[in-house]
Amino acid sequence: MKSDTALFACVKMDLAEAYAKRARWVYKPTPDLRIIHPSGEILTHVGAEPAKLTAAIKDAAASWRMDVRNSTVTFETDAAALNFARARQRPTLFFFYDEQIPSADLATKFPLLKDPSVGAAAARFTAIAVHRTNKAMVEKLGPEGYPFIVTTDADMKQLKRFPAADADAAALAQGLDEVAADFEKTVAGDPKNATARDAALFGAALKGEVEADRLDPLERLVARKAVETLPALAKGLSDKSRKLRERLIAVMEELDPKSGLPCLLAWVDKEPNPRLRDLGWGAIGRAVNVTGDPVGYKALTRGILSDPYDVVVARIAGLGFVKKVEAVDGLLAIAPKFRADRAGKDPAGDAVRDSLAKLTGQSFGKEWARWNDWWRGAREGFKFP
Repeated sequence: MKSDTALFACVKMDLAEAYAKRARWVYKPTPDLRIIHPSGEILTHVGAEPAKLTAAIKDAAASWRMDVRNSTVTFETDAAALNFARARQRPTLFFFYDEQIPSADLATKFPLLKDPSVGAAAARFTAIAVHRTNKAMVEKLGPEGYPFIVTTDADMKQLKRFPAADADAAALAQGLDEVAADFEKTVAGDPKNATARDAALFGAALKGEVEADRLDPLERLVARKAVETLPALAKGLSDKSRKLRERLIAVMEELDPKSGLPCLLAWVDKEPNPRLRDLGWGAIGRAVNVTGDPVGYKALTRGILSDPYDVVVARIAGLGFVKKVEAVDGLLAIAPKFRADRAGKDPAGDAVRDSLAKLTGQSFGKEWARWNDWWRGAREGFKFP
């Protein structure tokens, strides 16, 4: 058993850990064990029963030994490979070559790429093949001949360089393993890197289909309580999950109203769900109240009578959070414009009444003349409750 477990890097993690482009891990609220291939694929998944754990580890170890014997370096072909590397929080391996052959056939020309030890080490990277005609990458990373390997972090900062023309496979594999291990320690140990990792994983999770797979990394990113995560979080406001969007409305307001307000303003008019749009305008009103942001206030009042009726009602309700005399002035100015329909319903008038009552503590119903009389005497130096 010890010889089997020695093959694995054992990691204890909480429920919200690690979502990547290629590995969607669904968690259960009980201890369980996952054995993950360096590529991110799940080799096996069992509960915490000792008998099952033993069998799972032995099977996975046998599978891994077979995998290593057959390992070759696999290159990414997707144009977004660099984004994949960032989302997975892995280092990147650039293999520069000058032969006129497809990248899928490189192993036939360079036996080094078929060496199992090199293939196993390279599995810890996002591997990208770069032909010498790619002038931008050649100038950026400067290979010293061909073939040549340059490793970088997710932001293209160079880590280590390896001549590959006559490289010893064992030495290259050891070098790559050391680069990957150092990178993983840095990412895990630096809070800034951890925040960037969680932001990248949330972005990758947004591309998935399972709602829970997006909510868990969302909460992990929110738990960072870092203002710099707001742009990454704001991308979720266009997600198809109403539950996720609703959570993000609150997050934009709670994390930092000043920075969250522009995100809410950019999103709210595009929101298709009326209830969430109402919540959004309420959050905007509260953020404007805290920050005094003139752009946010203008958004609440701009063309308020020409918008669709349900949007008008939502914006009026949002104004009910803005403790400014200008907000009371504006509400009283538009109050007489609304009339009840044939069924006697007047939601916009009701919203004006409720917002005025919330702002002032007064209760004159929809008797707008009384409201105006009172406000003329109270406006100067009015202290909002």
